[in-house]
Amino acid sequence: MPTQQTPPRPLTMVGFISTAASWSRAIEQVRSLCGLGAGMVLSRSRASVLPLMDADASSVWVVGIPPCEPEPKVWVTGRVGPVSTAARTPVTRVLEEGLFAHALTHAMVP
Repeated sequence: MPTQQTPPRPLTMVGFISTAASWSRAIEQVRSLCGLGAGMVLSRSRASVLPLMDADASSVWVVGIPPCEPEPKVWVTGRVGPVSTAARTPVTRVLEEGLFAHALTHAMVP
């Protein structure tokens, strides 16, 4: 017998990572998706103080991957999950279903 309840999510988006070459493009990419999950900018060189303050004010993670260092460095700790005012919408479900289809196509789901 069919139910009116929404089926459980097969996969959940927890965040997005930008590797864009320019700082402004990278920060804008993750900011635009803040309603869907956390944002992180990966950088090969340490940004100056102002961009790091901007990321901190936006609750965006900034992680550096210095070429001569053995491990990445967290320069700014951001928000975990979507912004608190974000509501789940049908668009979120559509994106999750697309992510699940991609995972199935590439045999990434057990």
